[in-house]
Amino acid sequence: MNRLHIASLSSLSLFGTSYRRVSAFAWLAYVAMISFGLANHVYWADESDPWNMVSTASWSEFWAYFAVSGHPPLWYLLLWPVARSGLPLFTYSLLHGAIAAAFAWQVLFRSPFATWFSILLLFSHCLGYQYAVITRGYALMTLLAFLTARFYPTRHQHPCRYALLLALLFNTESFIIVPTALLALFFTLELHPFLKINRKNLFPVAIAASGAALALALLWPSPESLPLYAQNYFDPSRIYPDIIAGLWSKTFWHKLTPYPPFMNYLPGQEKAVFGWALAMLLALAWQVRRTRWLGFYAGWLAWCLTIYTYLYHGYYWHFELLLVFSVWTLWLYRAANAPPRSSALLAIFLIPMLATGIYSSFREYNDDLIHPLSGGKDMAEFLRGAGYANATITTVSCYAAPALAIYLPEAHFWYANQDYVSHFTHWGSPTVNCVKADNTYTPNITKRNHDEDILLLSKEALTFPDTVTYTLLHHSDGRLDHFYMYFLPRIPAAALKPQQPQGLELNTPPSK
Repeated sequence: MNRLHIASLSSLSLFGTSYRRVSAFAWLAYVAMISFGLANHVYWADESDPWNMVSTASWSEFWAYFAVSGHPPLWYLLLWPVARSGLPLFTYSLLHGAIAAAFAWQVLFRSPFATWFSILLLFSHCLGYQYAVITRGYALMTLLAFLTARFYPTRHQHPCRYALLLALLFNTESFIIVPTALLALFFTLELHPFLKINRKNLFPVAIAASGAALALALLWPSPESLPLYAQNYFDPSRIYPDIIAGLWSKTFWHKLTPYPPFMNYLPGQEKAVFGWALAMLLALAWQVRRTRWLGFYAGWLAWCLTIYTYLYHGYYWHFELLLVFSVWTLWLYRAANAPPRSSALLAIFLIPMLATGIYSSFREYNDDLIHPLSGGKDMAEFLRGAGYANATITTVSCYAAPALAIYLPEAHFWYANQDYVSHFTHWGSPTVNCVKADNTYTPNITKRNHDEDILLLSKEALTFPDTVTYTLLHHSDGRLDHFYMYFLPRIPAAALKPQQPQGLELNTPPSK
């Protein structure tokens, strides 16, 4: 019995025949599932910001946005005509859902993976919710990555098509720039072996290079913006000891539990993610045994470590990137006509993650029905019903407005340290000077008309000095975005001087 068990495990393979009828049923079920999710999903700030930006930004603001946002322009260029044409907001979700349905089709009908593995992959948390319902540019990145793998075997017969895919992929997300550059390098060396220039093959190389040049030109940070994102999340001198320790930390095993808290910002989470990535690299070494694809995966891992160490971090939900890149690497490996090997070790790594991810995915769908991701829609409905739809709203943070503005586009948002009104995040804008670091309000809003009532939007409850009369109009709570809307009546000029309140207590918001 033990020998039979070992034999069946060793024969377990992620690759195999695709059963078209089963795949067709799975694809229809997937489209129905994400359509339901998108219909009930409330955008949070990171989803709202792209739509608001392409809807309201000037052309110069549009191109300046990317150097400080960290995101390449392709997703935004795709949104621009949709948002500017005056189409309703649901077209935002419709476009994203179409992209998710497209990469699901590629996985089920065009990938080398077995049908059972493709279904597990699509209904997991990554491709079933995070990159399908959360409306961001990662779905477009996933689709183009899978297309490069699909057309990899015919790259020499159709070099311009493959080069165009690489150029587009460069401009999807920052995390994928280095692996795409490695694919472009492999492609260039194949077209020009030993760097002997072949004029017939210069045009495809130029296409791929132009995509890389555009991404780098737009993303290159300005000297004044780079310190804003210097998080130093990992200690550069202890990166690898930290992530290896994170592999065995309780946060790693916590990730494998059926449903981790969505906003559990534990420092060990990211270390666990990269510890897992190192383990996957070892598993790939057993499966692949080819320097090119091991270097490809290791290059992505090193690039992600660089981003997380010196630029910014996106918390542990970027664990999903690990799954996408692992699958992408395996797909490219098989597309290169690599000799088949047992993938049992990889299955041991991937199946638990996918199986638990399916449960997590359905829990997210359920939570979207019960407790939305953002309180922005509820706050917008309150303000519109209360007659404040066209009001000018002072916002405590430049990050607070987008999730509300997408549902209340007629409102005006004002930042105390800025000279303009905006509906989207101007990265690098400091927290406004009417709130201290401890969330204590000080009436230092000298750029506003002293004789007008003020609506003050905050993502956290504020403390007010005794000299300021305020009313909490509404509190909207979401899993990610929370909103407090305060009403401040006309402030006399004497109260405009910054105060040093003593013995302040947080005012308890009244119940709804």
